[in-house]
Amino acid sequence: DPLKQTASSQLRQVGMNNDFLGFIPLRADGNQGLLCVHHEYADSHMMFPGLGNDARKASLATTAEQVAVEMAAVAARSSRLRGRPASGPSCEAPNTTAASRRRIRP
Repeated sequence: DPLKQTASSQLRQVGMNNDFLGFIPLRADGNQGLLCVHHEYADSHMMFPGLGNDARKASLATTAEQVAVEMAAVAARSSRLRGRPASGPSCEAPNTTAASRRRIRP
């Protein structure tokens, strides 16, 4: 819900402004690997309704809580994927255990 964003809820969501997406194989057959994504920056005027369409004015009008939400949206993430060799290149859903995910923030 964009009207009820918090930093803690944003940490459980995908960020914005993806500038990198890559797959790093962990096995020679490519059936296991890391899916890595980087979210470079956040746009206040797109994240918080009511700040208007001017990006500069919106960024100057954000509250400390909104800035915390923006910071939570900026990160590099990785998830370990396991493929299904019998069905070709498709992958199973990412393993959701904490040991298979990593989030790196500034």
